[in-house]
Amino acid sequence: MRNAQAGTGAYAFFDVDDTVVRLKTMFSYQEYYYTHTGLLPSVLGRWRAERYEATRRRQLAQGRPREFINRTYYQTFRGRRPEQVADLARRWYTEVRHQGDGLYLPGALRALRERQEAGDEVVFVSGSMVDILRPIAEELGVTRMLATRLVTEGGRYTGEIVPPQTIGLGKAEAVRSFLRDSGASPAVCWAFGDDRSDLPMLAEVGHPVFVSAQPEIAELAGTHGCQLIRP
Repeated sequence: MRNAQAGTGAYAFFDVDDTVVRLKTMFSYQEYYYTHTGLLPSVLGRWRAERYEATRRRQLAQGRPREFINRTYYQTFRGRRPEQVADLARRWYTEVRHQGDGLYLPGALRALRERQEAGDEVVFVSGSMVDILRPIAEELGVTRMLATRLVTEGGRYTGEIVPPQTIGLGKAEAVRSFLRDSGASPAVCWAFGDDRSDLPMLAEVGHPVFVSAQPEIAELAGTHGCQLIRP
């Protein structure tokens, strides 16, 4: 873990999935959850995971917005205990941390370390869930997250999201509110994202950065005056 040497009063907002890490944490975690819980998880768990993924792909094919897909995803958490979700998240993280080419994308990781070393405070901004992201945040020395939190009742998740929903325009809303409450100047802050939907968030700060090797994102970065770094 590495921390800033001295605070600058500036913040660096980082999207997580496909920006800092090379997978979609929500769906990777969901597969792990299904295949490690319940009755006969090695058999029925795989079936449950495949059934959920088929539903998600059908929603995408139907043109459902990401906000809808995220809401239906979190409805599957109804009845789960927060401590169970958090425990499974740590076990999931241990498994995916060193798979394949490694979890972290080097370009974004280097940028994150540079912002920390410059004295900026890094903040994760993600539609993924705080419980799922926490092991990643702890390893990278990130203590603040503008990410999904779920309503709890009777010690269990209801499956409902605590507003705002931090994807698309919701990310921009969350960053704007955070900066207003902190008193920080947007002009000295940074934001990093990989997708067109991150543009509203990037527009909230003085130093917007796209993390992508895609030609269409490079064109978008040029059009909107954003820096571009490779993942």
